[in-house]
Amino acid sequence: MDIERISSLPTFHPYSDLEYQKLIEFRAKVQNLLQTEYQKDDSFLIRWLRARDLNLIRAEEMLRASLKWRQDNDVDNILKCDDIPEEVKKMSPVAYSGISTEGYATFVVPFGRHDTRYLVEKYGVEEMLRIQIMHSQNRFNRNFSSNFHNNYADSSHRESISPSRFE
Repeated sequence: MDIERISSLPTFHPYSDLEYQKLIEFRAKVQNLLQTEYQKDDSFLIRWLRARDLNLIRAEEMLRASLKWRQDNDVDNILKCDDIPEEVKKMSPVAYSGISTEGYATFVVPFGRHDTRYLVEKYGVEEMLRIQIMHSQNRFNRNFSSNFHNNYADSSHRESISPSRFE
């Protein structure tokens, strides 16, 4: 099947013929929802299909729910203000370390230095969730995976490594 690929991003997982067919059908069903060039890209749309085992109905439900969540939480504007308290930045370090062989971002997160309970008690759950959304959106804007599986379809590719394995 010869289908023109609509993507400016590299494909780390080649599309099967079935995926191409489902992608065409999915694009037709959701094209009125897609507002940005990134959202119109094959690499964005295929994530939703793969996250729901190529089930068009479930992929559309997931995409719609995510777009509503993004609107409800003003995610598209969240990076316009960088008001994360210095204390939170110091107590929650995260460092970008590169791209995996599958094309996903890898990060070093020294969880032993995070004092989540203190930060939540001091700043509150809502503020800490807003900060987490800011971090995730920042990674998402760089085409990286994120922490919100239900709103960023490729997040199931995260892996954690325990520091104790290296001691």
